[in-house]
Amino acid sequence: MPVPATAAAVRTSPDAPVPDAPGHGTRVPGMAVLVWANLPFALCFAVLEVAIPVVLTDHLGASPAWSAILFAGNTVLVVALQVYLVVRLGHRSRRAVLAASGVLLAASYLGFWACGAAGGTATGLAAICAVAVAYTLGEILYAGSGTALVTAAAAPHRLGHALARWQLSTGLANAVAPALLLALLAASPALLWSLLAGTTLLGAYAVHRWAPEPAAPSTPAAPSTPQVPRRPWAPRERSWGQAGS
Repeated sequence: MPVPATAAAVRTSPDAPVPDAPGHGTRVPGMAVLVWANLPFALCFAVLEVAIPVVLTDHLGASPAWSAILFAGNTVLVVALQVYLVVRLGHRSRRAVLAASGVLLAASYLGFWACGAAGGTATGLAAICAVAVAYTLGEILYAGSGTALVTAAAAPHRLGHALARWQLSTGLANAVAPALLLALLAASPALLWSLLAGTTLLGAYAVHRWAPEPAAPSTPAAPSTPQVPRRPWAPRERSWGQAGS
């Protein structure tokens, strides 16, 4: 098979260094921060399913049906608001949105703590429903910005590796969450909610301070129409009338 001329023209000597592929061997600073900060963030998925039912029945003396009501309300809010909020905040920094979700989740944990200490009153049940709305908003912001930030910030040749580490940290937190939350709640509600709020705030600060910020995509310039050069030596065309004069 003949070698194309272009390939023969760029052939180098054996001693010449071979250039690396674009992005080869490069790591994006701050990707490890996202993986570690994701651990306390991902615990939020088990709060409504594991910790809140215990708070409702044991600390507020409410019917177990309230757990189903809160879970149904959470599902309705996620379905109704997730797409709207993700699109609405699409022009904002993903890192800032992820950090804001941590602040919102930490505030909701403190709210759950206060509601549990209020006792089994109608005011306590109404308060825990209001705090559950704030919790759901934080959950939506976290779910809509975390994976998107990893995808946008990772180097192209390490995208699969970055997503695998992110999903591993999420799965690890989800696996240990039921036993961890129930053990902390059995020890002390103050211990559970203060640790959740503190670690989530710490993760939000780490994301805001050290997580990578993807560069805004640049709009490519429109290609200009090539101009065909005029040949100065080309003879001018003459009409038949000029030829006969």
